[in-house]
Amino acid sequence: MLPKQDSLFFALQMAEIVAIVCLGFSSISIPRRPDFTSPTPTICLPTGPALAATWNRDLLYELGSLLADECIAKGSHVLSGPCVNIARSPLGGRNHEAFGEDLMLSRVLAGYMCRSIQENGIIASPKHFLCSDQEQGCFSMNCIVTERALREIYLLPFMLAIKIGDPGAIIAAYNKINGVHVTEDRRILHDILRQEWGFRGLVMSDWHGLYATTSPIRAGLDLEMPGPIQWRGKNLAHSLLANRLSERVLDERVRAVLRMIKEAASSGIPEGTPEKPLNREQDRHLLRRAAAESIVLMKNDCKILPLDPSRPIAVIGPNASVAACRGGRIAHLRPYYTPDPIDGENWHVDIEGYLIATHSGPFDFGVSVQGTANLFVDGKLVVDNTNNQVFGKGFFRAGTVEKISTVDIIEGETYHVLVHWAGAHTSELIKNSPLTFHPGGIRIGGCAQIDIDSSIKAASQIAGQVDQVVVLAGLTGDWENEDADRINIDLPPHTDQLIESVIAANPNAVICISSGSPVMMSWVDKVSALLQVWYGGNETGNAISDVLYGDINPSGKLPISFPIHLRDNPAYLYSRAERRRLLYVEDVFVGYRFYDTMEKEVHFPFGHGLSYTEFVLSDLKLSIEGIGEQGVLTVELEVANIGDHNGSETIQVYIQPLTPSVNRPSKELKGLEKVALQKQEKKNVKVPLSVKYAFAFWDEAEDHWICE
Repeated sequence: MLPKQDSLFFALQMAEIVAIVCLGFSSISIPRRPDFTSPTPTICLPTGPALAATWNRDLLYELGSLLADECIAKGSHVLSGPCVNIARSPLGGRNHEAFGEDLMLSRVLAGYMCRSIQENGIIASPKHFLCSDQEQGCFSMNCIVTERALREIYLLPFMLAIKIGDPGAIIAAYNKINGVHVTEDRRILHDILRQEWGFRGLVMSDWHGLYATTSPIRAGLDLEMPGPIQWRGKNLAHSLLANRLSERVLDERVRAVLRMIKEAASSGIPEGTPEKPLNREQDRHLLRRAAAESIVLMKNDCKILPLDPSRPIAVIGPNASVAACRGGRIAHLRPYYTPDPIDGENWHVDIEGYLIATHSGPFDFGVSVQGTANLFVDGKLVVDNTNNQVFGKGFFRAGTVEKISTVDIIEGETYHVLVHWAGAHTSELIKNSPLTFHPGGIRIGGCAQIDIDSSIKAASQIAGQVDQVVVLAGLTGDWENEDADRINIDLPPHTDQLIESVIAANPNAVICISSGSPVMMSWVDKVSALLQVWYGGNETGNAISDVLYGDINPSGKLPISFPIHLRDNPAYLYSRAERRRLLYVEDVFVGYRFYDTMEKEVHFPFGHGLSYTEFVLSDLKLSIEGIGEQGVLTVELEVANIGDHNGSETIQVYIQPLTPSVNRPSKELKGLEKVALQKQEKKNVKVPLSVKYAFAFWDEAEDHWICE
C-alpha cells in the first residue's frame, strides 16, 4: 500500500479526512448536517418539504449557491445533502428533511440544488441511498422491496438527481434492502450506481453506518465516516494479511477518495481555515422569499385572506412565540482531536445563566443527558440526573429520559441557574449503550406551568373580541426528528381543543400549521382559512406575515398528500418494522399514486395549493421530437392571470396510462414548470418530458424499462 494509504478509508477526526503531506494532499472537512455545517451560527433554510412545496427548480439552484458560500465560510469542503428519500409514510421521523412523496419532484429539486453546490466548488452528497424512509431500527432494518418499486420509486430520484446535478459523492444508508446492508451491497453500489448510471464520485457511509471491514470495500464503499474509526485501520491491515482483500480493490477505493480530495481543492478553502458566520443581507432576502414561496394556501373560503393591516389582529397558539424553523436533529460534538475512551471521564462542563421571571407561579426545569448532570437554582439542587437513569429517545437513544422538577418563581425576580454536566463515561447507562462512541451531550429545558382549560378559555375570549385572528400551531423539532418516527399524525395535546374553541368564537380565524409532514385536522371543515407553513428556516416569522397580509401571494403546492386518517395511508400496516423486517407492501402505489388509483378521499391532495389570484390554462398542444426512448414530448399551453394580484402558478403534467399491461397508478407526475405572471398577464409555457421516463415502467420479467 501507499504510505498512509489506509487513512484514506476513514475519517480520523469526527468529520475530517487526515492530510497526507508527503503525497501533497490536504485534509478536507465533511460535516454531517445538510444546511448548517458546524456549531458556529449559520443560515437555516426551510426544510425539505417546504422547499419541495415551492416546486421551483430555479429557487433551489439559488439556495444551493448560498449553501456553497456557507460551506466556504465554515471551511467545509463537502455538504451532506440534499436528502432524496421518499415519504412513503406520514410517520417517517425524517420526512421533514426530504422532498416529499413524489420521485419526479424530488429528483428535479435535488438535482438543481446539487448542480449549484457543485458549480460553486463544494461537493454535494445526496443521501440516504437507499430506502432510508423511516427511523425505527434503521441500523438493522431489512426493507423488503420489489424490484419494480425499487427502480420506479426509490432508485429513480437518485439516478435522475445524479444525471442533473453530477454530485461528487453519495451517502449510503444504514438499512438493509432484501437482506443485504446497503453499505455491503455490490449490486446497488457498483452494478447499478457506477456501471448502469455512470456515477464517478465517492461513496461514503452514513455516520457509524458500517458493520464489517471487507464486504463494504468489495461492494464499492469508499470511505468510512466518521472518525474515530470502527472497522478499518488495524482491521483492514489484518484483512490484507489474511488475503481477504486484494490490492487492486483497495486501489479502486483509494482512487475515489483521492479524486474527491482533488475536487475539494477547487473550492479554494485553505486547510484548517477558521469558521466564520456569513449572515449577509442578500441571504436574508433570499431565505425570506424561499420561506414565503413554500407556504401553501390550503383553504380561503370567502376570501378571508389576505388580512387588512389597518385592523387589529389577535395572534394565538403554542407556536406564536416559538419560531418553528426546522425539525429536530440530534446534535453531535465535533472534536479538535480524538481522545481515548478513558478521556471521556474528564469531560466536565459547567453551564451557567439567569432566569428573569415574567410571571409568578410554578416553573418546570428539565434535563436530558448522555452522561450525568445536576441542575441548581440559586444554589439549591433542583434536578438530579446522576443516578437511577433510564434510557430515553434522545442522543441516538443513548441518553436519558428527561428528569423534571418544579420551582415556584415570582414575577420580576432573577434566579441563578447552574448545571454541572459530565461526559458519557460517568453514566451507569454506558454499559448498555446502543452506540459504539460516547461523546456525551446535554439538553436543558424550562417552561412555566399553565392551566390548559383556563388558557384555552382566555384564547377563545380574545378571539371573539377582534375581527382578525391568527392561530399558530403545529409541530416543532421536539415532535419530528432523527432517530424517532412519529407514533401518530396527531397534533400535540390540547391543540385541537384550542383550535376548535377559537373557531367557535370566531369562524373567520386563520389557522397556520407548522409541520414537516401531514397532521390530523378533525376541525378542517369548520375552518375558513388554512395555511401550511412548514418549518420555514431563519425567516419563518417574516414569511408568514408576508403571506398573511398579501405582500407575497402564496404559490406553494403540497409535495405530500394529507390523508383524513392515518389508516388511509397505503403504508399504514407496514410503516414500522416487525422483527427487524419492513415490507414495502404498497409497491409503486406510494402517496397520491394510491389515493388517486383507489379513489380514496383525502383532506388535501398532492399538488394542491390556492392563490389570491386566479389562473386560466388554455390552448394545450403536444409535440414530439426524436424516436422511441430517446424522444422528447413537449406539452405547450397558455397560462393567464385573470385576477387582481400578481402571482405564480405551477403547471403540473401527469401521465395516465390508457391500457397498461401491468397494474399502474391512475396518474403520475412527469413534468412541472413554475411561471410568474403579473395581474392580467399571459404567457406561453412549454414543459418537456422524456418519453422513456414519462411512459416507461420496470418490467421485472425482462429486467429493464418498457415504454407503453
